[in-house]
Amino acid sequence: MKKLNLSYRGLLLTTFFCGALFALLLSSPTSTGHAAGTAAEAQRRYTLAITNNSKYDIHRLYLSSSEDRNWGPDQLGEEILKTGQLYTVTNIVPGEYDVKFVDEDGDECVLKNIQIFKNTSWTLTTQWLTRCEGYH
Repeated sequence: MKKLNLSYRGLLLTTFFCGALFALLLSSPTSTGHAAGTAAEAQRRYTLAITNNSKYDIHRLYLSSSEDRNWGPDQLGEEILKTGQLYTVTNIVPGEYDVKFVDEDGDECVLKNIQIFKNTSWTLTTQWLTRCEGYH
């Protein structure tokens, strides 16, 4: 077996060390987790569970970003949120919303700048709806 000279052995050790360092860098995370947390937050969705304990049936329910002047689609669709029933709006992107309830007579209740950054539940009462603009 031939003996390696000192400079060749140093070159081999340096190459081995650099290769190991490069492999370690490739296997390490590229961020501290802050960017990953932000991306996860952007993908998060929440729910708004509404229980109707009022004497009014709710025929339409709209949500819209507070920055948007137009209402989104009717969340109830063909359904009616009758007295004593629960309806859950799902897949809500975190943010600030305006919410509009419309009863069988067309009376409207609009709530502005409602923050939804977690799963939320509301209970509608007759007293609360009658104090809301548009209800008699």
